[in-house]
Amino acid sequence: VLRGGGIAEWDFRKADYAWKTNWNGEVTASAFDADNFKLAVGGWIPTLSGARRLTQIWDVRRRVLTASLLVEDNAACLAFSPDGLHLAAGFEHTRDGMIFETATGLKVGLLLHNGTVDSVAWSPDGKHLATKGGRDELRIWSMEGERISSEVIEMSHADFHGRDSDQAALVFSPDGKYLITTLPGSRSRVWEVATGREVSRLPDANRVDDRHNYDVVAFGPDSDRVAVANESEALVFPAWWLTDPLDAACRHFLKRDLTTNEWRHYFPDLPFAKTCP
Repeated sequence: VLRGGGIAEWDFRKADYAWKTNWNGEVTASAFDADNFKLAVGGWIPTLSGARRLTQIWDVRRRVLTASLLVEDNAACLAFSPDGLHLAAGFEHTRDGMIFETATGLKVGLLLHNGTVDSVAWSPDGKHLATKGGRDELRIWSMEGERISSEVIEMSHADFHGRDSDQAALVFSPDGKYLITTLPGSRSRVWEVATGREVSRLPDANRVDDRHNYDVVAFGPDSDRVAVANESEALVFPAWWLTDPLDAACRHFLKRDLTTNEWRHYFPDLPFAKTCP
């Protein structure tokens, strides 16, 4: 995504552009599919009558436009399903999230929210889709292709202090059993996908000026580590921390009880107690 507008592919061997699109406006959201064969891009381009808002799907290998979504709004978030057959999207001013068929650009599903949707993520197996809309409206959808196969699970960051349009980082664990959510001004949480139950929270970031927490989450290639980061710091910890950090810490490395300050940092929502009984 070019700062001045447009999409380009960079050839690292030649240190030059391999190709550029004729998109000459602003890009508000973009996403590749799992194979890096498809590229979805949304935003606006200038016209004589004003800005034209559009979302397109490109074939990266053939470098051609393959589909356009029939939504005249700036895309806020885009995410391909793992098989690349569907695209989940949220828009800046259009209520609810939507699911589109990537081959045709046709809308085939609706992700109902009490307003706009600004964050979307598919589970690695494509069986679940997570969305965030409104102030702290988090939902997990059970999917069969583009079809919602069961009732939605709702969750909430009760301590969220951001704005309605603040994007969240939504990341599924590689096995699809857990979902990590991070919202500005709120502690990062780990949820059990099958039930929507909160199972743990990640340690607080050290920033306290605006109650901002981590806004980037990623699993390591072997799924044994998790990295979280914001603009001022990063933290890497073992994946077993996610489900029961206190029990895991006692079993893996902790040789003494935590001090009161250590407990307050890692478990601020629990009353102080003996760490490893």
